Amino acid sequence: MPKITGISDQYQFHFFSNESSGGQHEPIHVHIRKDKNKAKFWLDGNVAYNKGFSLKELQHIQKLIETNKVKNRGGME
Repeated sequence: MPKITGISDQYQFHFFSNESSGGQHEPIHVHIRKDKNKAKFWLDGNVAYNKGFSLKELQHIQKLIETNKVKNRGGME
């Protein structure tokens, strides 16, 4: 799972280049991990799932994603 670097020292951001669910490709999204906590965010800022992050942390992660959206998409807008 490739890492997206330079966004945060606190959280690990990852993506899959060809991820699908039930045979359907999913919209562009990122996976976030910190310790045992993990979440998946669509690039529109919505949380796809959360396991362990507090609401405050999710809001912070959401801001990081919005601030770095171009980087998350590999520079493609």
